[in-house]
Amino acid sequence: MHRQAFFSLIVAVIALCAALSIAAPTTGLSSSPYSPNSPKPEFQHFAPRTKPKSPANSSSKAPAKPKAAAPPPKKASKPAHILKAPTSSSTHPSTPKLPDRCPAKDKTGKKITKGRSIELEGRTPNPGTTLCDVPIRENVDCTGRPSPLEHVKRRSQPDSSDSEYLPGPSSSEDSSEGEDANVLECEHAVELQLLAFTFTKNGFCAALDDLVALSGMGKDAYLTDIKTKINQKTNLYNIPKDTNAAKNHITAKFKAGNGASDAATAPFDPENVIQWGRVKTYLNTPYVSSNAATLVKSIDTKATALLEKAELDAKGCQASQNTIDSAKAKFEPSEVTMASIWENYVKYVTTQAKVKN
Repeated sequence: MHRQAFFSLIVAVIALCAALSIAAPTTGLSSSPYSPNSPKPEFQHFAPRTKPKSPANSSSKAPAKPKAAAPPPKKASKPAHILKAPTSSSTHPSTPKLPDRCPAKDKTGKKITKGRSIELEGRTPNPGTTLCDVPIRENVDCTGRPSPLEHVKRRSQPDSSDSEYLPGPSSSEDSSEGEDANVLECEHAVELQLLAFTFTKNGFCAALDDLVALSGMGKDAYLTDIKTKINQKTNLYNIPKDTNAAKNHITAKFKAGNGASDAATAPFDPENVIQWGRVKTYLNTPYVSSNAATLVKSIDTKATALLEKAELDAKGCQASQNTIDSAKAKFEPSEVTMASIWENYVKYVTTQAKVKN
């Protein structure tokens, strides 16, 4: 009985092990706590969208980058087919094309003046009618201009005659003795020759010569304004011909004395003293004196401005600063100006008018 029961137990154990061995593949593959028949959680329906890629999938097939994340096209650089070889001006920005007026240079480096000569070839300079070798006399007309010396009221001559004083017979062939006092001439109070004397003495002309050689400009281009000023109506007056001749004589003596107010006086001549007294009266007439003082100051200001303009033109032709400075140094307005020369001139006329012997 006991043996039979033991045998039955053994059979039952074997049957149980067999049953377990058969059920093992099914139960071992499932690690889910849910039974096969139990419903899956709701979030599992979205698993395909949120399930992360495995490392193998990420490395084998990288997702394409969106266009927005792609590097921007190189817009700053021109396409290769548009690029051009650099020109000489871009390769050498410090040497741009110079204006046509700039002086050219030969193989030795010497400057060649283009166009017409800035020295006005073919002209014979006349100190009484030129400034820095440029003609500045204009055909002036004193019509309507006053005569400061009212004691003479006769016919007048239109042309100004304040040229360089030349001693000798009167230029009027048909005039008799004493007739010159009856003829009025149109005269510059501030004479052309006095202007030329001043600009030579203070170095203006020398500085201008050097600067125009660097810029290629003609000197007359710079002197036009001064020419206009010295010939303006407010510098023109009707005075007797003999008084005008005496004024020219005094001006020549003044220049010979280097523009000093105490320059040597002329030899005593009673007639000259009378005429020089009239010159003194003429220059000290209030409106003549005032207009002259304004004019000479204006000319001084213009002279400085003209040299500054000439300097800029020279720089436009790439002249060296040292060369420009050397040219400018020849102009010494602190030493001699039109205003200072005019003041000395009026003083000198007054001195001449007082000469007795």
